[in-house]
Amino acid sequence: MSPGVATGRIDRLVALSLLLLAAFRLAYLWWVPLGLVGDETYYWDWSRQPAWGYYSKPPMVAWLIGAATHFGGHQTEVIRAMAVLCTTGSLAFGYLLARDLFGARTGAWFVAAFALAPAAVVQNLIFTIDAPLLLCWSAALWCFHRWLDATRPGVRFAWGAGMAASLGCGLLTKQMMAVFPLLALLHLATTPAHRVRLRQPGFWLIVAAGACALIPLLQWNARYDWIMFQHTAHHFEGAPFSPLAALGRVVEFVAGEVAIAGFLVGTIALVALGVAWQRLMRRELSEAERFLFWFCGPVLTVMACMALRQRVNLNWPLVFLPPLLMLAVHWSLPDASGQRSLRIGTWLRPGLVVSAIITALAAFFPLLAQLPGIAGGPADLTTRLRGWATLAAEVETVRTKFPSAPDTLTYGHRYVTSQLAFHLPDQPRVWRWPTVPGAIESQYEVWGDLETLRGRDLLIVHQIDRRHPELPETLRRNFVSVNPLRTIDVPLGGSRVRRYALHLGHHFLPDSHED
Repeated sequence: MSPGVATGRIDRLVALSLLLLAAFRLAYLWWVPLGLVGDETYYWDWSRQPAWGYYSKPPMVAWLIGAATHFGGHQTEVIRAMAVLCTTGSLAFGYLLARDLFGARTGAWFVAAFALAPAAVVQNLIFTIDAPLLLCWSAALWCFHRWLDATRPGVRFAWGAGMAASLGCGLLTKQMMAVFPLLALLHLATTPAHRVRLRQPGFWLIVAAGACALIPLLQWNARYDWIMFQHTAHHFEGAPFSPLAALGRVVEFVAGEVAIAGFLVGTIALVALGVAWQRLMRRELSEAERFLFWFCGPVLTVMACMALRQRVNLNWPLVFLPPLLMLAVHWSLPDASGQRSLRIGTWLRPGLVVSAIITALAAFFPLLAQLPGIAGGPADLTTRLRGWATLAAEVETVRTKFPSAPDTLTYGHRYVTSQLAFHLPDQPRVWRWPTVPGAIESQYEVWGDLETLRGRDLLIVHQIDRRHPELPETLRRNFVSVNPLRTIDVPLGGSRVRRYALHLGHHFLPDSHED
């Protein structure tokens, strides 16, 4: 069989597999209904007030949710369907890149490795900013490679336009996308065959065109005192240095990344990263291998070093995982002579089996988590998804006792605000009172339109916890009076509950807190 025929067959097989996988994941959303996590309802609430920016993130996730709910309705499954579409698109672009670099066989193995990775499974179940970021990054990476290989001006322009569009969309999705041009510049500067591109306008025009997406985002931030950048800066605040704590954070980060890549497959990827650094120093990397290395090796290493001074979230390096997995798969598969570049590459097949088992367990876990002894226990990872509809139903029972349902004001985590807004039957606007007086803690304070509630009676939903056992005086004195109504205990499984107190605040005077 000729290589072209074999590639065509693998292309069709991968396309069919991706379609079936997407169909299964979409069906799963309806078969196994799971509540939205706080971030999802928070971004959904953003989508109801479209803007060029928000408190902590650029606007793309809100725009996508807004588009989905506009056509499909404000339902959990509709929002989560966007996660499936984005992740499937990322797999498709990843396959195309791996096929171009190393052949269709490597591309197919990469799709299997990444589709079964726990990180990808989570991205299909929960729609947050990481799913669209991964799609934009994967598309930009493929277009960048195609742009480098293009010889005809028209074709090169088309791939450059695709890269600019992907870069612009990524910059409107998450701040991490700003790293992409720097890594592309690093690849061009260290690759003799492409170094000439730095003396030509093409690359710089592509980056400039993509960066134009930042103009309205920057204008929005300037109008709101650069709040998004202030929030981002908090992620880089280091903890007091302790050798033992620093070592623990590094181990936690590395072990976590290995786990979300699939344990055995993640171990192969970790070894591949070390081998890549070694071969780079010896100048033994091929151009294709070096291309992938620059888009995973440096940043993953920097993040491991960052863990010495602060905790690094496991989702931060998600976009660098696919290029590393491509390298790992490429070096794990035997070449024409039957040799593998990585001895540990023999673990690839059993590693995929382990990942498939983990994926199957993850699919059934929502059902297992309801069993006695698991529900509400340390192993129950679904507690974040539970109880919100119950809370909303209890709040609605109180609201309907009034001749006209009062507006709702929450005191507690922002998730209480967004979950009530989503789960209350009429999906009303819900307001939030900051836990730190005068502070901007979320998008609700950025909107800051409590003045519209002046003179009204408000239903106050207070999340009771150790930090906030009582309504603060700074909130109470904004009403003529505050009367307790009832306490709500929301069961989460086992002995775990969330507790809320409902109060009725009479005649809201929002400027009283300035006294």
